[in-house]
Amino acid sequence: LPVGNGRLGAMIYGDPVNEKIQLNEETFWSGGPSRNDNPKALEALPEIRQLIFEGKYQEAEKMVNQNMMTERNGSMYQVVGTLELNFDGHQNYTNYYRELDLE
Repeated sequence: LPVGNGRLGAMIYGDPVNEKIQLNEETFWSGGPSRNDNPKALEALPEIRQLIFEGKYQEAEKMVNQNMMTERNGSMYQVVGTLELNFDGHQNYTNYYRELDLE
């Protein structure tokens, strides 16, 4: 179960006896500073806008894919750490379920 707010995140694996929670934070990345932009994007933007205004959505989408999607591979999030929680005496659990209530 992934949880987070965009800056902080965690992956909860859901074992009621030996829970493992993998932690992430937005400043932990692989490698050095990376550029994830496409240098052709700014030049293509006016034509893409015009195609959208004209209702030519498939042509606009094709231009977006060719000119705005990155040609470079950026960095990936790295795990900050793993929290392991062991609950001795809970091996014989029943009716286990997980639930996420956003309210």
